[in-house]
This record gives sequence, C-alpha cells and structure tokens, in this order.
Amino acid sequence: MKKSVNVDRRRCWAALILIGVLLVNGLITAPIAQAAPAGLTTIASCALDKAITAANQGSTAGTGCTFSGTGQPYVFILSANLSLSTELPVITSKLIITTDGNNVVIDQTSADASFVFNVGQTGNLTLKAIRVTNTGGNSDGIDVDTGGLFAMVDSTLDSLIFGISSSGTVTVNNSTISNSALGFWIAGGSATMVNSTVVGNLGDGIYIDQGANLTISDSTLANNGGSGLDVDGAVVVVSTIIAQNTSFGCLVRIGQITSHGYNIESPGNTCNLGATGDRARIPPLGTGGLNLAPILAQNGPQPRPHTRALLSGSVAIDAIPTTSGLCPPNGVSVDERGNVRAGQVRAGDQRGGLACDVGAYEFDSTEILSATTLRDFGAQAQPSATGLWPATLLLALSGTWLVARHRRA
Repeated sequence: MKKSVNVDRRRCWAALILIGVLLVNGLITAPIAQAAPAGLTTIASCALDKAITAANQGSTAGTGCTFSGTGQPYVFILSANLSLSTELPVITSKLIITTDGNNVVIDQTSADASFVFNVGQTGNLTLKAIRVTNTGGNSDGIDVDTGGLFAMVDSTLDSLIFGISSSGTVTVNNSTISNSALGFWIAGGSATMVNSTVVGNLGDGIYIDQGANLTISDSTLANNGGSGLDVDGAVVVVSTIIAQNTSFGCLVRIGQITSHGYNIESPGNTCNLGATGDRARIPPLGTGGLNLAPILAQNGPQPRPHTRALLSGSVAIDAIPTTSGLCPPNGVSVDERGNVRAGQVRAGDQRGGLACDVGAYEFDSTEILSATTLRDFGAQAQPSATGLWPATLLLALSGTWLVARHRRA
C-alpha cells in the first residue's frame, strides 16, 4: 500500500519536475557473476528488473537469473552503468545492489516513471557504491513504503524529484543527496543520517513530516533552496553544519529539534541550538567564518561521493574535542570520503588535527584505513550485510527545476 501524501502541507512540492537534461553516456546492463559470501545469495546473468523479481519470489524461475550461495540477503552486482526505460518492480525482499568497484550509475530515463526504486512494505533494500539519477525528468530516487527498510552507503542521489521519499525506516551513511527538487522527505517512520552531504536541492534539504523522526550527525546541509531542515516532526542533530540555505537554516513549526552538541549554523540562528559546542551566526567567509568550499568536488583520491570541503581557517576545523565522546574511538572513525577523523583511531595517529571537525568532511586528512578498521555503517538497517563495500565515483550535476508535476498518492 502506498503511503498517503499530504499535498497541502508540502506547499505543492509534489508539483516539481526536472527539466534540466543531464548527460549520461553508454548506459547498459552488465551484471557479473561473483562468488557469494557465506549467508548471502548472489543473483547473476540477468537484468536488474529480473533480479528484483527473482529476489522477490525467492526463485530464478522465469527470470533467466542464476543464484549462487544460500541465505539472505540477495546481492546483485553491477559492473557498468544501467539505463532504465520503465519502472522496476516493487522490492518486497531483502536485496543489496552494489558494484564490482567501477563507477556505476543507475539512470531512470522514462518520463512516465515515478521512481527509480520503490521499497514495499516487506522490502529491505541497500545501495552500496551506486549513483542514482534521472534524465527522464519525472521520477523520485527512492520511495519507501510504510514498513519498508532502505539503506544507502557510499552512494549518491542526484537530480531527481525527491531524492528519498519515505514512510518507512531509512539509514543514510557516507552518501550525498544533491540537486533534486527536495532532497529527503521523511513523510513518516524514522531516518538516521551519518557522515553525509545534502546540498544544492531546489527546495528543502530535508523535510521531516509530523509524526516522523530523524537523527543526523557528522553531516553537512548547505545551499539548499528552501531550508536545511524543515521540521514538523522530531529531529536530533549533532556535529552537523547547517549553512547558507536560502529560506532558513531550520524552519520549525510544530516539530522539535534537540541538539547533542557541536553543531554550526551559518549565517543565522534559526535552529536555536544551545548545547555544548553549538555555534550560530557564523559568517560564511573570512576570519572566524565557516569557509566552506562553494561546490561539490571529489576531494579525495578514491571514487567516493562528492563533498563540500572545509577551507583553511574554517571554524568547523578541530571544533570537537577528542574528550567529547564524538571523536574516535567513541564517535565515527572516518568522514564521508572514508578519511580518518582526528583522535585515537590508532595509537598516536593525529591525522586530521588534534580534534575532530564539524560536518561530513575532515580537514587535512588523507589516510584511508582498511575496511576491517572501519565501523560497519550498513549494519544499522541491513544487519545481514557486513563490511564496507567498494567505493564509486559519484558525480553531482546541477539541474534546473520547474513546478509542473503532481505526485501520486
């Protein structure tokens, strides 16, 4: 059952459509066979729509797919870009879609499609090292129904209507949501965001509807056309940058924001954050300023999601003491790129400075630790999927948007 949509409260956000055209070359379906780890089942030798069907029915009958291994979740591995001309089946199984290490894009080209992925009430989808976009101009990235589970790791949602629209349970880790009509609509249920970037969306970066809740940490919400956080539900925010959003840093009506400290708002004071280490009215540039790089960029040697770098002199640099409990070993070990946070990741290791930085980017940190050293970011929403998967080049492109489309209920 699809979630109901309160069009009035969303102030006609459901009428936005992408009219900018993004260039994506050579998009083909090319899954590859790979030995399945213990407790997983790899789906191979078929297209993505058939793989979803096979996972949903727990059988390859009539799909042309092959299974390798036993147990769930099912895993589908892409080695090349994929162009979708129709809607995919609703996901009702436990499914991981990832890559073999290449820079993989899943692009919805159909003007009639409403989504790239729809996670149904019993569905459980994880995207790892994938970029999802929409050159068709009319689709959401991820729709999650009530009861559904969705996680994204090292991935990008770019140039969509809603990057994510959810009434289920969502976990976003080390990922970027950019250049869409609205970045993330939490229509119900709950969401957790860690080490992620939400920037350049035409409307709100994140909208939390009444009855929904969000916990966000070590992230950057910047330069969205509406508010960084538009809150009718409940939000917990920690170690996060909320900067240069057009309407408000935070727009709080009937909801509530609770700070757990060390957040930065620039240039205003609309979030009313007053916990330890919180700072507001920070100028965008100059001495004592935020000094956030103006554009998304790779900012690292590996093909990770694009981030907004901190520039030298930023007040966000070394703003979180290692004694705060928000740095390693108690806090997150790496930034969005996979670069180490300051502190005791290893004895004597002080890469990134003597203290941790606010936001998704750790200044002056270039070391990338092995997967066995890092926390398992995917485990929160996908307990059967362990470890850190290969990274991908996730290209954030600008889009021009226009009011024109009504979202279905």
